[in-house]
Amino acid sequence: MTDFVIQPSGGAGWGGGWRRRAISMVASVSLVTASLTGCTTQQSRIGTDDGTDSCRTYVVALDSTGNYYAEDMIQGAMIGAVGGALMGGLLSGSWKGAAVGAAAGAVAGAIGGYWQNRMQQGRDQAILSVVSDMRHENEQLDKTNGAFQQLSDCRHREAAQIKAQYAAKAISREEAQSRLRHLASLARKDLEILNTITANSNKRVSEYQYAAAQIDPSLPPPAPEPVYQPPATPEATRAVTPRHTPTAAPKPRVTQRPESSQQFASLQAKNTSLNAGKASYAQDVGGWENGVT
Repeated sequence: MTDFVIQPSGGAGWGGGWRRRAISMVASVSLVTASLTGCTTQQSRIGTDDGTDSCRTYVVALDSTGNYYAEDMIQGAMIGAVGGALMGGLLSGSWKGAAVGAAAGAVAGAIGGYWQNRMQQGRDQAILSVVSDMRHENEQLDKTNGAFQQLSDCRHREAAQIKAQYAAKAISREEAQSRLRHLASLARKDLEILNTITANSNKRVSEYQYAAAQIDPSLPPPAPEPVYQPPATPEATRAVTPRHTPTAAPKPRVTQRPESSQQFASLQAKNTSLNAGKASYAQDVGGWENGVT
């Protein structure tokens, strides 16, 4: 991939011609970013299908869900940094302005950049957009967790089949060891896919966490569950007879959590589940590498 360096022609500074070229470059930043994200293909990530992986369909499905997590927020960081430099120079008419713009763009591309970008629409619209984005993120996490579960189930079925055949003396110990280790090598590639997905997903969750905190920074914890009080025994009732019926304490007012907080709690739980599932899968893969006992 070719890098490009922004230089004014002839050392003349920010002339009218350069401004026009810079404006054109701002408009094409998204195209540059698209080419950056397109540098890897699915085949380069998971390899070609040689017909030996019975779970290949599920590998493809899991990898395909990962495309989502690598897109929008990463592109926003790229556009923020490059576009910030160009627009800073355009507005100030100097390279100093470009440097300031680049710094501002880099901040926008860091944690909090997603929220700052949404806030360009105004706070009310930003909140609506964040909630909508979180709903979509939850749907995507459902797809990823579902695809991973199917792949994991497929791998575990194959491992169980190999062990069952060995236990029934249908295959030799050497063959069982070889097949389990081949299965483990395929599963290690699954983990590479998962590592990429969770790395991107974790970053996105951090962005949503920041946004949710901006919407509701003083979110109270959920109200505690009421503690069950067993009825008094007859003996206790005779020993202490109340002179009046005590007034029940008023129930604490439960503040309805904003939808942004509810959506974030949901996607955080799903993302945590994905990471935990990956860790558990890695342990199982280690067991397959050790072969049969």
